[in-house]
Amino acid sequence: MLLSCSLGAALLIAILSLVLSAINITYTIFDKVAAKRLRLATTYLFTGQDGAPDTITIVNLSPFSVHISYWCLQWRPTISRPFLATVAAGESDPEDSAVFTIPAQNSYTLEFFEPDKVDWSYRTARHRKLYLTLDIFGHGRKKLKIGAGM
Repeated sequence: MLLSCSLGAALLIAILSLVLSAINITYTIFDKVAAKRLRLATTYLFTGQDGAPDTITIVNLSPFSVHISYWCLQWRPTISRPFLATVAAGESDPEDSAVFTIPAQNSYTLEFFEPDKVDWSYRTARHRKLYLTLDIFGHGRKKLKIGAGM
């Protein structure tokens, strides 16, 4: 009787140990994958003041630098109709060497002065969302929602 109890306890401990080691291996694999994942966020400040620029800040939350070759700021309708998208404030010129780098866990600010300010009036923003599209070396295109719009 005593032998069967100790055998059952040993089997239970072995199963528990196997489950815990599987959880540990899974956590280690996903932790390494998450470390390589590209994470970007945006903040914005649109002012109505003359002389003060509208700013969009791109924040790199990744543990590595991000190289951006092209960007475009667009108002996109909430219903998926890409042909109704309109350029909000501008885009980088592909022929221009507008490549910029955002260091790891740092930020980069796009500034829009008087002729290129973002039109964020109610009529423009109605039923639309503002998106910043970035071409990122090694990761392709990434669309970031700015947060303005209805």
